[in-house]
Amino acid sequence: MADSRYTASKSRSQGRSAWSIIFRHPLRKTPSGREGLRIRRGLGTSDEAQADALVHQMNALLRAERFWSLPMRGEAEKHFDSVIVSAFYDALEVADAPAADASADDAIPLPTTEDGYRRVLLVGTTGAGKTSLLRHLIGSDPKVDRFPSTSTSKTTIADIEVVTAPGSYQAAVTFFSEWSTRTSIHECVAEACLTAWQEKDDAKVAEALLYHRDQRFRLSYILGDWVDAADCDEEDWTYEEDGDDGADEELDYGERPAPEDIQRRLREYVVRVKTLAKRVAEPLRDAADGDYASLSGEDLEVAQELFQEDCETSREFDDIVNDIIDDVLRRFDRVKAGALTRDRGDWPVVWTFDTQDRETFIEQIRWFSSNHGAYFGSLLTPLVSAIRVKGPFYPRFSSQQPKLVLIDGQGLGHTPDSSSAVTRHITQRFGEVDVILLVDNAQQPMQAAPLSVVRVLGAYGYDEKLAIAFTHFDSVVGDNLRTPRDKRLHVLGSVANGLNGLRATLGNATVNTIERTLDSRCFMLAFLDKPIDASKSGKITSELVGLVDFLDGRTAAVEEEEELVEPEPATAPAPPLPALAEAPANVVPLRPTPVYDMANLQAAVQAATREFHKRWDARLGLEFLPGEPKQHWTRMKALNRRVALQLDDYEYDTLKPLAEIVERLMESIGKSLELAVEWSPAAPSEAHAERSMARIKQELAASLDDLMKTRMILTPIKEWVSAYNLSGRGSTFDRARRIKGVYDTAAPVPGNLVSPGNITFMQEVKRLMTMAVEKAGGRVK
Repeated sequence: MADSRYTASKSRSQGRSAWSIIFRHPLRKTPSGREGLRIRRGLGTSDEAQADALVHQMNALLRAERFWSLPMRGEAEKHFDSVIVSAFYDALEVADAPAADASADDAIPLPTTEDGYRRVLLVGTTGAGKTSLLRHLIGSDPKVDRFPSTSTSKTTIADIEVVTAPGSYQAAVTFFSEWSTRTSIHECVAEACLTAWQEKDDAKVAEALLYHRDQRFRLSYILGDWVDAADCDEEDWTYEEDGDDGADEELDYGERPAPEDIQRRLREYVVRVKTLAKRVAEPLRDAADGDYASLSGEDLEVAQELFQEDCETSREFDDIVNDIIDDVLRRFDRVKAGALTRDRGDWPVVWTFDTQDRETFIEQIRWFSSNHGAYFGSLLTPLVSAIRVKGPFYPRFSSQQPKLVLIDGQGLGHTPDSSSAVTRHITQRFGEVDVILLVDNAQQPMQAAPLSVVRVLGAYGYDEKLAIAFTHFDSVVGDNLRTPRDKRLHVLGSVANGLNGLRATLGNATVNTIERTLDSRCFMLAFLDKPIDASKSGKITSELVGLVDFLDGRTAAVEEEEELVEPEPATAPAPPLPALAEAPANVVPLRPTPVYDMANLQAAVQAATREFHKRWDARLGLEFLPGEPKQHWTRMKALNRRVALQLDDYEYDTLKPLAEIVERLMESIGKSLELAVEWSPAAPSEAHAERSMARIKQELAASLDDLMKTRMILTPIKEWVSAYNLSGRGSTFDRARRIKGVYDTAAPVPGNLVSPGNITFMQEVKRLMTMAVEKAGGRVK
């Protein structure tokens, strides 16, 4: 017999006459990992009797387990109304739906080198000026266009891809899946409940609801921001210069909710969250004799986890999440232009738009890219996974019309350690682009986060793609920095110091390769917050023009030609050989190839895995390591959730286990690549040796990522789910032990213990290493 939990009921959303159906789906899990995702779907009728009949059909379907699989949809259509069939089976199809990227490719294919284009990936820390630079490269006015949006905080997590081309202005905006969005909203509501349980004021509860803990998802853009009378008093924090009232140009985003309606709705949510928190907290209050504020350590962790679990499994919690989802979907009703494609579950997949008028284009794209506070409550920015645009987006500071694909994504976090892992979302694009443009702040150059990018580029063999744009060069000041040349040398000195610090990690050969041409790949940029057009003369524009020349391949082509042309001999050239002595056209000269001995590989893998486990044992609270504190249980559980649900590249904020183990392996193995036992048939030039080593690294990085994803995520997925579902006293420690068990099995330290698992791991790494070397033209003894 079917589980009695799976029954349907009808409801009517506030302010709507049509009925909806609510049921727990037997084949879908909640964002907390439990069976029975609560689904609400519109029935398309205001007639109560008709709604009751449809609910009766859904209950019949939920009792008949033979229909509980996607292949049975056709059979179900013979017995049940199409509304009921759609509500049940669309949830299954949506769960397995492919990424929306294919929809963007259909609308605007990305051109390649065969089309004469160069792809440029912009990478940099949050607030370094990465998006401000992109604005200048695409001719976007910082005051009028405001596209893309800029901020010193994490503005958005969407990739922005700009294709420069003559013709109309086109856009293809793709959205995160309903499942991913629901998970983020679920976490926001859970955090708001915990804040209410801690008896914080309404403003703090609203803040927890509207701003996700890791600042990557912001409901305030969609639902509106909480307004408190105390927040409006800015008298002590204003400073006006003569002739500048500081007012921004008013933007027209069209229809938006009335401020009073936004505040009324937000206050309703806060009241509902507080009511739920109070009801769930009563048993905990009784258990703690009314004094749970005095709880600490493990007692507090247990109480918090039990409280969250009780909240998340309640009907009221699901109702709040579903009502927010409904409010989110209603925001799409305000988008009148373009074409919005939805999946079978009515969730938006892609929005496309095409116009000849730039102003119209900018007005429409703002719905999906803006962070303007005046329009909070109507923006869709947090739901956007990627924005791809195409058109005559050419710089204003020159007459050039370069053929570029410019890719700007989420900014790097400000980390205190240059060994911190770089998100896989960035590293997975290294092989797809021609230039990786690191954007850094010249005032504080080469801090930990930008150095981590250089480190990973070197470890993965993509260092030849590196270029650096130093912003805020106009703000570099010092008594010993009298001239622009002094300032440039000061910035480049910081680069040299940073690279020297990476020698122990990457090896001398890799760092020397980066240093050799880096001076010509560094650009000093100033006043990016101001309009810059061709009328501006001097270094402000010439550096930007030089950067575009480099990105477009003109400068790079000259460098490559100079490298490949041999210098003329000092003596008179020898006479040409007789015709009969010329080599046949089909004979290719032998090129030196590296020969490697695998004896050094085990030591390299041992060093990498030992470093990985040392850091993660400390983060899990199982060992002590100076400078690597234990992570709070909520952060570790958030990571566990993303792995168990296979979201966000299996990462949470700075916790990136998959990216980190691959980086550690590539760094350690990469250094061993400097130790070729011989070159056949002869020793190569330094440039040739560097290119051979880079090709091996590139091949190995891709295959190692696949291997470790299988070993660390996919194969032990049941262990990750089991660890996530732990609760109660001791669950934090048990979860840590189980995660450590996954890591020990996925990436064992060779030599620590001879076991089948260790032997298999080393055999797999050796196989991938051999394949990478041979694909790059080398040999393994």
